[in-house]
Amino acid sequence: MELRQLEYFAELAERCNFRGAARALGISQPTLSQQLKTLEHELGILLMARNQHSVRLTPAGQAFLPRVRDILARVSAARGELADMAASSAQITVGTFGSERITRLVAEFAERHPETDLVVQQQSYQQMMKLLASRRLDLGLLQVHPRASHVPAAVHVEHLSPLRIGLLMRPDHPLAQKEAVAIEDLRTERLILPSAMSAPHVAIELVLRNAGITLEKTPYLSTATATMASLVAQGLGIGAMAEVTVSLVSQRLVFRHLDHPDAACWIGIAWASDARLSPAMEAFIRFAQAWRWAPRRRATAAVPV
Repeated sequence: MELRQLEYFAELAERCNFRGAARALGISQPTLSQQLKTLEHELGILLMARNQHSVRLTPAGQAFLPRVRDILARVSAARGELADMAASSAQITVGTFGSERITRLVAEFAERHPETDLVVQQQSYQQMMKLLASRRLDLGLLQVHPRASHVPAAVHVEHLSPLRIGLLMRPDHPLAQKEAVAIEDLRTERLILPSAMSAPHVAIELVLRNAGITLEKTPYLSTATATMASLVAQGLGIGAMAEVTVSLVSQRLVFRHLDHPDAACWIGIAWASDARLSPAMEAFIRFAQAWRWAPRRRATAAVPV
């Protein structure tokens, strides 16, 4: 007795029609008929009564069908478990940006899939796109602006969770007294922006351009959150960042949202557009899509650390 014979019997019992069952199974009617005969011969009993016009279960077939369905369900469950094991048995390389939330996601995935060799690399947005397009990274967790971020055709991005973009400043800065900062307030400020293609950077450029505002002071550029925080703490300017990165700041500073609808971006997950996803990559993508991304409510208060 073979598993496929049980699958053929269950499909035929469901449809009571050789032509429809054969089409659904992707085999010919003679093959289906022969396999049913072989199964009945091995069992020593007639399972289905058929003639030129109809086919129906015999009493023996009716008794046998629930057991066949149970067997097939158990096999399907076993296959699913094996697929999960396969997803946990490969290595995947994931690019990330600095964020406590991303760190927790990676840690929880590693705990859930202990056999996966998960390699994490922190990269800038621009470098991550290059590595994804060339398949030197399997996946990327990144910040992306839906309209202003450049996404190469060779990279596919799916949005996971929205983020608000705002400003990091000292508690004694005049703008710290506001609940949200207006775009016009930035005209005379020295901004400290992250790398040129990062989502906070392109978002700030977008809102300033749309508002027709030209900054009176040339912004600083910082490639590291800690460096930005240090510059802000020294009173050299105010930093632009997504809310998700605030928890990484090591000085006592405050974060205020920027009052503009374009001052927002997304956490996204990305991979090469033409990549064939491995079971491990698919498992990580499903995990990231289902993960609870809700931020901790601490952004408008001082950031002690």
